[in-house]
Amino acid sequence: MKASPINSGNISVVVQGPIVPELTNLCLKSIKTYLPDAQVVISTWSDPGFSDSLFDKAVLNNDPGGLVSHVHQNMMDNTNRQIVSTFSGINACDREYILKIRSDIVLRSNNFLNFYKKFPCRNPQHSLFSERVLVPACYSRKYYGASKRKPVVFHPGDWIYFGLRKDIYSLFDIPLKTESDQQYFDGRFHELTGDPWPEHVWRHPPEQWIFLQFVKKFMQIDFKHKNDNVESLALLSESIFANNFISIDQGQWRFDMPKYEFKQWRLSNDEWHGLYRHIVWLKDYKKFSNGTYGLLEGAVSLDSILHYAYEKLGSVRRML
Repeated sequence: MKASPINSGNISVVVQGPIVPELTNLCLKSIKTYLPDAQVVISTWSDPGFSDSLFDKAVLNNDPGGLVSHVHQNMMDNTNRQIVSTFSGINACDREYILKIRSDIVLRSNNFLNFYKKFPCRNPQHSLFSERVLVPACYSRKYYGASKRKPVVFHPGDWIYFGLRKDIYSLFDIPLKTESDQQYFDGRFHELTGDPWPEHVWRHPPEQWIFLQFVKKFMQIDFKHKNDNVESLALLSESIFANNFISIDQGQWRFDMPKYEFKQWRLSNDEWHGLYRHIVWLKDYKKFSNGTYGLLEGAVSLDSILHYAYEKLGSVRRML
């Protein structure tokens, strides 16, 4: 295993979300394998029921609950659960860095740490964190669709974050959603014309709500719901994203999500091209942060190669 530039003894890991015994056990064991000296804090709303040899602290929260947010499916808006469990977990941590991770994600490496100090250039005007925060390309969105190119603003992926404790703390020190936020479009679907996801009734998806509330600490944003004013906000969103995050592909993080058997490279072209894949982020790093990067960096990631092969195979299958 390659030595990481940050000692795992300086990291607190907040494992947040519901306890799914088999998956959470895999998550905790992977943390012990790849971040052996890290402080591990489980933050949930039910008794973890695991040996405390796998974690250092358990925080039991009052469950803030969620509301159904999808017109056709029994899909919940769990934004408040994420905010409450993450924030209280951070409060139980005492290390310099925080890795916030869903309780159903399994690490396969500590490779993500190699990206953290790699991109020093920033524009002070739009640098809201004290240091950059690592996020996964899935689902950090820049656009929806390869052809439609509708902007999706203030939408970093929220499955995993890594950064300084004070930055992750500030990111989650935000208001909870109200019931009207969770079901904002119930009865007002006429406002969703052109929205890529009109079946969702929430005001903002979880990823967008969390980051938007953080950004609002620093500036006024005229963005009352997910489909509002996105074209005029796109450039600001891109600059803020480029100067505060490092977005890397799933194969660069090296994590699995067994619950959904998720693989970034299997996404449809519409989803794939709309993501802040590492190569997409690198180009914005150059544009908005005046940063430089290697000629082939990001362009030949494992995810990119596999996605290309997957799409070509699909094309062949459709021709047969």
